[in-house]
Amino acid sequence: MGWLESEMTINSHNANAYEDRVENLKGWLSGLIDEFRKSCCEHDLYENARRLTYDFRACCQIEVFWLSGPEYQIIVLTRDADRPDKEIIVNGPYEVHEIVGRLEKRLKESRWTRQMPADAMPWWSSKQESNGVTYAEMLEPIIKKYLLKIKEGLYYAITREITDTEELSRGEYCWLIPGDASELDYKRVVEYFHSINDHNITFLAQRGQRQREELPDERDNLNELSGYATAFYPPMWIGQKVERSFVERMTGDQTLPSHGVRLNL
Repeated sequence: MGWLESEMTINSHNANAYEDRVENLKGWLSGLIDEFRKSCCEHDLYENARRLTYDFRACCQIEVFWLSGPEYQIIVLTRDADRPDKEIIVNGPYEVHEIVGRLEKRLKESRWTRQMPADAMPWWSSKQESNGVTYAEMLEPIIKKYLLKIKEGLYYAITREITDTEELSRGEYCWLIPGDASELDYKRVVEYFHSINDHNITFLAQRGQRQREELPDERDNLNELSGYATAFYPPMWIGQKVERSFVERMTGDQTLPSHGVRLNL
């Protein structure tokens, strides 16, 4: 066997191993969704809950951005009624040095360029106008945070677990997982999701009860503060607003905000 034939055989084996890992991950995610839905009947609190923190009930989709060297997976849960239920998309594995370019290409696809409804904007969003804001624009700062987290992870030991949960929109979330999620026990992961859901539902119910029981005279007796304060946020730009490329937004200077108001003086 010549060196060229040998190299082709190695590449073929690598391709098969890659396909096996992707299919294994898809099967794991499908099993996680099925397990969540099967066990929902054991949680009576879900019946009256307006929204769950972790919700894999119909209709939902999962997309994975998979990095290698070091290995991390960014998992994104969406709930798009116009897409197939249980649709699972796996991007990668990508080398870390190529992830930004790959992400830029993926986030131009129609599922990410669609507009986010105004009532779905996450609590952390600082965008003042929701009209025209896309899912890609809301995902960008989350991915940037994860890339910085991955960079920091080069200097300390990593625990393989579901971590760094970020809200993409109301009812849609992202997770950063060190390593390969399919090596975790998805039944235990589902138990964790249910425990967080139960805790949050109970907390919100208790907080609402306390607010209803608060007496009006207690609110009237609160001391009022007198004074002046001011702040400018989002930031105001004088002159031409800086527009950064996708690569700059992912890796560039964080002192340049991605939003703001331009002042024409």
